[in-house]
Amino acid sequence: MKNVHFDFADEAYKEVSKTIKKREETIKGIHSTWIEILKDDNTYQKKKGYYVSLEIQDMSLKSQVQLWGRKLENALKRILKKHHYSKMKKVLIVGLGNASYLSDALGPRVIQEIYATKHLIDHSIFSSLAPISAIDPGVTSKTGMETASIIQALVKKENFSFVIVIDSLATMSIQRLYKVIQITDTGIEPGSGVQNHRLPITKKSVGCPVISIGVATVVESAAFLYDMLQKMQIEDVSIQEIRDDLKKDKNNYIMTTKDIDKMIALLAKIISRSLNACFNLELLED
Repeated sequence: MKNVHFDFADEAYKEVSKTIKKREETIKGIHSTWIEILKDDNTYQKKKGYYVSLEIQDMSLKSQVQLWGRKLENALKRILKKHHYSKMKKVLIVGLGNASYLSDALGPRVIQEIYATKHLIDHSIFSSLAPISAIDPGVTSKTGMETASIIQALVKKENFSFVIVIDSLATMSIQRLYKVIQITDTGIEPGSGVQNHRLPITKKSVGCPVISIGVATVVESAAFLYDMLQKMQIEDVSIQEIRDDLKKDKNNYIMTTKDIDKMIALLAKIISRSLNACFNLELLED
């Protein structure tokens, strides 16, 4: 499946190589995959950097969901440490997506629950807090501006040291919907998973390291059909051929499930709590 875009690195890289390092483990229902890409890869359109996937087996188990959140928090801390994060460095958290559409509303929903503290740290009683800012920049069709340009301007004006973006991603398997979170230090290209490419949000484009957090909330219809054909052991057709056929009828749909509202609310709570715990644990209730 060369020259096909994958939102999730663990769906692209099944094997290790000279330029790909990979390790996996499963603990108490959470499957973790750490992938390090040592140089930019044009085959799967992935940038050099770290990609961590955390996949939960059973979202109905409260203990697994809590562990999933802690795994996310720990992965964030490890990646931040690799980029020399310290608590007094300013961080901008950005919720990407369109709040009007449930399948794309994860980013804005997370922002609603982030503890923004940058405006408080000048007061002595809050001086120990990490300076966190949060924004829902909307989408280009409503603002008339590329999100990358908005972030770049904020980074320059406020001197942020890190940007963390949250977005909805597309998976190649409907069985993974809502169940896998990816964290990467390579930034993100909004809309790429559903063939709606916008300007990339990366260290190069905005001026500081960009860590992205994404969750599988949709599956492209071509990917769904390809997944079904693979399960039926029909392997003489590529996903690109399916996409091309669907484009002829202008029917390349994006698919999700009927309980998406409940799932987005749960995911927003998990991610926001992990972010709040990562930066300002003392603000969380017991």
